[in-house]
Amino acid sequence: LGPERDLLPVMANGTASQQTPFVRTLLDVNKPIRALATSGGIIYVAGAFSEAGGAAANSIIAFDGSSASGLAFGTDGIVYALAIYQGVLVAGGSFTKTYQRSGGAVNTGGLAKWDG
Repeated sequence: LGPERDLLPVMANGTASQQTPFVRTLLDVNKPIRALATSGGIIYVAGAFSEAGGAAANSIIAFDGSSASGLAFGTDGIVYALAIYQGVLVAGGSFTKTYQRSGGAVNTGGLAKWDG
């Protein structure tokens, strides 16, 4: 993916759609989406965005089918990869910190996990 490209939906014939991706439009994020993961009915969305639905969402959100919310206060950089490992969401990217709801930041070196 290039610097300003989104994940693009794949058409039935195997080619990528060049239209604005549905997920980005649905979630109203202001910058490209880079990764998706799902667990327990929640879709985790990550990328280069700082807003989702008009609210602050620093690079990573959870979508339950009707609304999106940021995970803690997000990261200080782009999230390029998401995976669910043993029930825990793991994110990788070009970030150095994650921000906690309780305040403060955790130095991560580009790899972080969220377990609730």
